[in-house]
Amino acid sequence: AYKPGHLVTADDVRALIGVLHGDNASKGFLTTTSDFAPKIKDDPLITPFVPARLELINGTSLFNRLEELLDKK
Repeated sequence: AYKPGHLVTADDVRALIGVLHGDNASKGFLTTTSDFAPKIKDDPLITPFVPARLELINGTSLFNRLEELLDKK
């Protein structure tokens, strides 16, 4: 649902943090083919969780990792 130009918002990331707490999960991954809103990495409600309890994976990182995996074949 997140195409280039449609960024994942801080509210979306905070919602996942709420799910992590509610489910008592040790870690969560939020992956998008697009990107995250620019100030997410500075958000005081998000930064304490990254990267220990939450990993944010944008489209560039996702595609790079997929290429690495294909090259190993």
